[in-house]
Amino acid sequence: MNTPVKAPAFQFYAADHLADERVMLMSLEEEGAYLRLLCLCWREGSIPADAERLGILCKGASTTVVAALMECFKPHPENPDRLIHPRLEEQRAAQREWREKSAEGGRKSAAKRLATAHKPPAKGASKGGSTLHASSSPSSSDNTPLPPRGDEPNNDLFPGNPGDPPIAATHPQQQRLPDALRHRIGGLLGRRPGTTWSPKELKALRPLLPIDPADLELLEAYYLANIPEEKDFRRRSLLRLLVHWHGELDHARHFEALQPQPC
Repeated sequence: MNTPVKAPAFQFYAADHLADERVMLMSLEEEGAYLRLLCLCWREGSIPADAERLGILCKGASTTVVAALMECFKPHPENPDRLIHPRLEEQRAAQREWREKSAEGGRKSAAKRLATAHKPPAKGASKGGSTLHASSSPSSSDNTPLPPRGDEPNNDLFPGNPGDPPIAATHPQQQRLPDALRHRIGGLLGRRPGTTWSPKELKALRPLLPIDPADLELLEAYYLANIPEEKDFRRRSLLRLLVHWHGELDHARHFEALQPQPC
């Protein structure tokens, strides 16, 4: 069972916060404590329903101040000793719905790519699996490099395919990489399933194994999203994606947290 992805951030609208009547009536001490309680509630899912404990969490805020701020929260439906914030719960539910929808889209996209990859070659295709004739040239819009003409995909770099030699005989340190995982990772950059991975890419991938399926689904949602060019800082090469894998996961989580909530 996959561990649920914990969103690192929630949407905070400065104008709405400053214009809120309840916030406008707070003292600076109360407002600072309130913001800290919001952060704690988002991170932990809830906060203690005890003014003394909350005072400690708020770095020594008085119980009088904290008791007044507790009115901004409501009792946890399953634990009377904890409090939750209604607005944060709405954001949590919206992010969960968006994440599940994006993950489903990523799975469907991966399945579609796999189905395309496993289609039988067109009549007249060369022995190496390429459907291009000698006079044909790849589309100028496809920048994905193809294997050299006449070469078979280098499957010995990905042990686990039928007919592969034993791992120890060729790559004693190479972990098994299923085709589905290889296709999904390469698909983040639009790479064709049969494209050979370079030794540097394999070396960069090795420390990441095993890859958490939730992390891969999160990156698929991020890399399949439509992002304006001026705001698109996603990696353009597989090697750089693998080298900066954890940084890209942080970007994906931040991107997920900034998605608009459904009406």
